[in-house]
Amino acid sequence: MNECCNVVADGEIINVPEGSRHLSMSFKTTPSSSIFQSIHQSKPNLRTLISLIDMPTVDSWQGRRLPTHLNFSAFKSLRAMSLEDIRVTTLPDSIGSLRHLRYLKLSCDELTSLPESICRLRTLQTLKLMNCSELQTLPREMSTMINLRHLDIKKCYRLREMPIRMGELTCLQTLSIFIVGPDSRRHIKELQGLDNLGGELTVKGLEHVTSSKDAKEAMLMGKKNLRTLSLDWSDSRMEEKNDKDEHQLLQFHSLKKLVIRRCPKLERLPLSASLKRLDVEYCNEMVLRSLKDLRVGRGVEIFNNLAVFTYFSMSKSQSVNRGVSAPHITSTPNN
Repeated sequence: MNECCNVVADGEIINVPEGSRHLSMSFKTTPSSSIFQSIHQSKPNLRTLISLIDMPTVDSWQGRRLPTHLNFSAFKSLRAMSLEDIRVTTLPDSIGSLRHLRYLKLSCDELTSLPESICRLRTLQTLKLMNCSELQTLPREMSTMINLRHLDIKKCYRLREMPIRMGELTCLQTLSIFIVGPDSRRHIKELQGLDNLGGELTVKGLEHVTSSKDAKEAMLMGKKNLRTLSLDWSDSRMEEKNDKDEHQLLQFHSLKKLVIRRCPKLERLPLSASLKRLDVEYCNEMVLRSLKDLRVGRGVEIFNNLAVFTYFSMSKSQSVNRGVSAPHITSTPNN
């Protein structure tokens, strides 16, 4: 028996074949609430629901809206749901009734917020919000989603802060962005206990890290599964804090790529023999003229594996290819 079904819908009713557990829908016209209701009435035990609104012309743009009164409680058996390329500013509170949901993907370029009820999804393991470019906030009580393993918020350009106590999500393996805030409950030390983080991580708002003690508490150097890390200050021209020591953020053992962006005063490079690519961007107060001026602290072979070094400022950008401490690239000064 085939449990997978792909349906192209252009009417009010969808006929789902007997035995289907995994349904993918593509809409050629504006979907109505009755379509989703007909699915529930015929197949209440769906485990997977993938919904795509496939509009072939620009003139049909207005039709890409999710039905306003959609009731997710009709799909209580769902384990995975993906809603892509639709127009919606928020989701109905009923999404919190999907208590078996483990995977949720939303790709909605008008989504500005998520309902607090989503925090009731205690079994949710993956939440993908990539390309939700208008998303401004995440649910306040997200720290209660203790089984969450993957939170993808790449390209959520308008997101300005994290929920409080993110450090309680100790199962997290993927956290694409963390925004440091002035509030102690949103500070960089929230990363301390997230030892399973891997893949790519961008840390923004580092201007709020005001002491070397704060930087140490993040324990970034202990996250051995991280491969790409971006460190982002808001403005390289801001006033430097006396007790600040960016060096505490620049010690790694397993990174392959590091991006340092808008660091107010960069005087040394990270300590990492594994690093293959290093990008320095908009660090306009960089107190050096070439790689030779940088203090590396561990001898000349610290960049033994470095293949690409790029430096980009407001005035010019250039690639640096070979230096004394990086035998696989050549070095040219930034004049």
